[in-house]
Amino acid sequence: MRKLLYTILCAAIMLSGGRAFAEEAAAGSGDTSSSETPSLEETYAFPVIGPDISLSGGYRFVNVDGSDRAEEYEYLHNSLTLGGQLQMFSFPHRIHLDVNMKNEKDYFGDLTYMYKDTVRLRAIETSLYHNLENVPLIDLDPLTPSPGVDVRDAGVKYGTQTSMSNVFLRFKAPNYPFHVYLEGSLVERSGSRQQRSLLGSGSVGNPVRASEYRGVDQDTKSLVIGANSHLGPVEVDFSHGEKRFKEESDKVLYDYYAASPDRAAGEYPHNLVPDLRGSSNTLKIHTSYTGSLVASATFSKIDRENSDSGATADYFIGAGEISWIESPSLAFFLKYRHKESDIDNPATVTISDLTNPLNSYIYAVEPSISSVTDRVSAVVRYRLTTGVTVKGEYSYEDIRRSVSAEWALPDRTEKNTASLSADLRVVRGVYVRASYTHKFNYDPVYNTDPDRSDEGKLSVSLTPHPRLTALVSITAANERRDDLLFIDTGQARNREVHRDGLLGSVTYLLLQDLSVTASYAYMHNKILQDIVYDNAIGVPQTDPLVPNSQLMHFYGLDFSYLPQNNITLGAGVGYTISSGAFYPSDANLLEPVSVASFSELKTRELLCTFSGEYRFKGGLGLGVQYRYSKFDDALDNPYDDVEDGRAHIVMLTLSKRW
Repeated sequence: MRKLLYTILCAAIMLSGGRAFAEEAAAGSGDTSSSETPSLEETYAFPVIGPDISLSGGYRFVNVDGSDRAEEYEYLHNSLTLGGQLQMFSFPHRIHLDVNMKNEKDYFGDLTYMYKDTVRLRAIETSLYHNLENVPLIDLDPLTPSPGVDVRDAGVKYGTQTSMSNVFLRFKAPNYPFHVYLEGSLVERSGSRQQRSLLGSGSVGNPVRASEYRGVDQDTKSLVIGANSHLGPVEVDFSHGEKRFKEESDKVLYDYYAASPDRAAGEYPHNLVPDLRGSSNTLKIHTSYTGSLVASATFSKIDRENSDSGATADYFIGAGEISWIESPSLAFFLKYRHKESDIDNPATVTISDLTNPLNSYIYAVEPSISSVTDRVSAVVRYRLTTGVTVKGEYSYEDIRRSVSAEWALPDRTEKNTASLSADLRVVRGVYVRASYTHKFNYDPVYNTDPDRSDEGKLSVSLTPHPRLTALVSITAANERRDDLLFIDTGQARNREVHRDGLLGSVTYLLLQDLSVTASYAYMHNKILQDIVYDNAIGVPQTDPLVPNSQLMHFYGLDFSYLPQNNITLGAGVGYTISSGAFYPSDANLLEPVSVASFSELKTRELLCTFSGEYRFKGGLGLGVQYRYSKFDDALDNPYDDVEDGRAHIVMLTLSKRW
């Protein structure tokens, strides 16, 4: 909030300074008797555009019943609201300011200032609040000591505020293409969240599932300083960056662990959030963009360090691109990218008992995986005839890894991707875009990566009548994996993925000032995969082709009406139906409670909105916004973390424009 007020204050200072400077410039330009050749500023009189200012203020009423998930990204408290815009052009100054403050945790500010073409400042400040769930832990078999639960945060509500600040400042040398720029960003995250832990570490005593409160106070700072200029036939840009991450609140948690052969009983740390730091140097070169042949290259050296563990990561990235526009109908593009990742970590890490530092435990750490990646791609774009353009692309990626055997991973992965797309104007008002992509991977490293996949997309936009506009988009994809990687088992495993999606929207102008938009969205993801579990004595068990699916339907209807020039009305309703399920059949996962009961989900979400504004004479306006949202757990499953919720939000505003 303070940074947003600083933004408003800076705008006011620049506005007053800009006016004074403009008045001085106008007074100094009154004498035109000089025999010197007039400059561009003297021969062209820039128009002076008076400030365009608008301010608004109001109050926001909030009422919530049940789960805050009904409005997941709203700070659900009554609050004052404030908004405003400022635009001014008084050469050599240009200012634009946009501020919108919904409450103390949800706000937005955007400031742009330019002095001629020599100074450019852009500052953006935005903040968002996120309501987080308190996931209840359930002891499925209270009569046995393991597994047990330890709930320390019953009834606690969680939420985090994320604010992002970004400033870009550029200086240009007068009458010469040389720039120096600075870009800084600050991302702050504050509030609280739930920490869930498996205490006892599984192999030490009986494991206990615990949940507790954890404070959040994180900030990520980054700063980039650079310069660029034309050096003969090429343009060169060099920049240096620094980045820091720090947790100021509950950086590490402590809990009691029973004695084991490796260490004495005591309170040991767990779930550490480490401090991180890094730096980067980047060099960019490209030729003139005005010719038919253009080449560019980028080289980056990036260093990262974990300040707590001592782990380091060094990256080198080199990329190049050549584009050749052979004719207005034919173009070629060739890209190459090389990346080296050198990851290093200490061989051991030591943790100590909080109550007795002499009790320490040293454990070995597996070496990190370093890799070298090369990727090359080629694109051809050809316009067959007016309104018909086709594009073909092929890419090959080769990844080589070190110490992969220690992690039971392949030491090399190859990825091939081929795609073909077309843009067609069938007839006037009918546009079609279609694409097909085929991927083939050799020795993929992650089980979610397919051996082969096929994906097709089709979108059609229609304007058959000036009053009617329609859009339809369809997506279908299939993935296949024949040999999944599981530890302690060499048997082949299967995975199949099917994804389908549909998006449709129709807008019709019922009257000259009344339009209606109907929309529909459909998404269906289905995964069939072999899963391997260990039974009670540690023997791997295979559950073949376990289904996991998610299904979503969305229906929407929106109206916009302008009965008079000074009256604006809008209304809308959206209804979403979602469901998901995971159905294992292995007997070890069906007793005492089926694992499926934790994943099965059916929800219904309803959103109704209304807005209206009436403009009085003299630039005065009165507005109202209403939002009703309802979140419904259709199953009322006692084993899930979903709760019903309803929220009403009303915002009244009074605005003035000069």
